[in-house]
Amino acid sequence: MEYRISPQWSVAVGGQNLTDNYPDLSNEDIHYFGNLPYDVLSPIGSNGAYWYGRVRFTF
Repeated sequence: MEYRISPQWSVAVGGQNLTDNYPDLSNEDIHYFGNLPYDVLSPIGSNGAYWYGRVRFTF
């Protein structure tokens, strides 16, 4: 989400997996001996929440 403060300044904030959810656990047949406990094809990802902020000045 980006907010334009003036014609030259803008501020953006956002993130992924904002609620810090975990994906489903892998099936025991494909969890690679415990090394990949979560489903690797899940759209959530297993890295937790990711937030970012950006300030932009254009000239």
